[in-house]
Amino acid sequence: MRNTFKTLTLLAASCILASCGQSSGGNTGGDGKLNTFVMEAEYIDFTGIVGGGNSSEQRETNMIYGDGTDVEKNEYGWSNGYFVAYTHKAGICLEFDFKSDKAVNDATLVLRMASEMGTVSIGPDEFEIKLNDTVIDYNPQYLDNYPTLDTMRFKDKTISSTAQIKAGDNVLTLTVKENNLTGAGTIGPILDCVKITSKAQLSWEPKTDNPDHRGEI
Repeated sequence: MRNTFKTLTLLAASCILASCGQSSGGNTGGDGKLNTFVMEAEYIDFTGIVGGGNSSEQRETNMIYGDGTDVEKNEYGWSNGYFVAYTHKAGICLEFDFKSDKAVNDATLVLRMASEMGTVSIGPDEFEIKLNDTVIDYNPQYLDNYPTLDTMRFKDKTISSTAQIKAGDNVLTLTVKENNLTGAGTIGPILDCVKITSKAQLSWEPKTDNPDHRGEI
């Protein structure tokens, strides 16, 4: 009986130790495995950003579209049920600030994007992607057209598989540049989220109450 109790005790201790090594966030960097970290576009800091739309202008959190419903998430495929629109204006800059527990030079950077202004191929000349002050020279990305925001459907677009992340603070900026892709003035992509796959442990401070502040500006 004493030996049985001792065996059960050791097994319980082993289970506790094993569970402590797991992360509930789905990003378990530091274990040598690849992990995908997602930053929702609607949770960035929109302070001072003035967006341009197809037929109207929106400011700050009013650039967020969606209601976060199960239909939008599961049927429409909008990550988290929201996305950022009104990007059709030169100079619009969306900034993602995040931290990393280590430096890596082979992270995969993916943007989940679509277009509402025609089927286009958008590249560095029209849409600048910069990581820690280094401009990423990526291949132009083909974006399918969805003429209304309600019909928007997104696809993951791989921007780089050799993105360099620093230990500590990192900044990813997405800037719409003046362009004439459709012959009707500057346009930008509709953005759902950013995904970074690496062996690092990444974190950020999302402004999760942003959608609730729409209409206040």
